[in-house]
Amino acid sequence: MWELEYQAEFERKVKKYAKKHRQETMNAAANLQAVLEGLNAGLKMRQIVRGFIHDEGEGALAVDESGRGKHLLGTRLYFYPDEPTETVYVVTIGDKDSQKRDVKTTQDFVSRLRKNRQPEG
Repeated sequence: MWELEYQAEFERKVKKYAKKHRQETMNAAANLQAVLEGLNAGLKMRQIVRGFIHDEGEGALAVDESGRGKHLLGTRLYFYPDEPTETVYVVTIGDKDSQKRDVKTTQDFVSRLRKNRQPEG
C-alpha cells in the first residue's frame, strides 16, 4: 500500500500558500490523491496518464491545480513516487514564480534519496 510522506519544505510552504490560494491547493491535493489511488490500484506511475501530471525531469513529478474553480493561479505540487518503498514523497508546492527553484529542490531531493540508497563500494 502506497503511503504519502510530507517533507519539511512542503509542510512549511503549504501553510502559507494555502492561505492565499486555497482552491489551487485543494485541487492539487485532490490530483495527488488521484495519483495515489492509481498506484494503490496496482498501476505503475507511467500507466497513470492524466493531463494534470507533469514530468519535471530526474524522476521529479508534479500535479497542477486543474479542477474546480475559475481564474486559478498556476500551481504545482511536486513529488517523487519511490517504487521500492511504495512511498510518494511530497516535496514542495509553488506557482510559476517559484517553479525553477521548486523543480531544482525536488530534483535535488530525488538525487539525495537515490544516492543514500546506493550500497557503498
